[in-house]
Amino acid sequence: MEKVNKESADPIMPILKKMEIGESYTYPCSRMNTVKSIVSQVQVTTEMKFKTKLERPFLKVTRIE
Repeated sequence: MEKVNKESADPIMPILKKMEIGESYTYPCSRMNTVKSIVSQVQVTTEMKFKTKLERPFLKVTRIE
């Protein structure tokens, strides 16, 4: 299931930590640096794995493990 976040106020870390394997969430490209930084933090602290893909005008984050 893919969710599109059109609002820039949604918290990133809680959403990532609740994601199930195969689930995706999309953020605006304007938040790319912040999202990628938080993805890295979550990967290190939880051992969850994510992949990011730039699909302009959005950045798609998918949990892969």
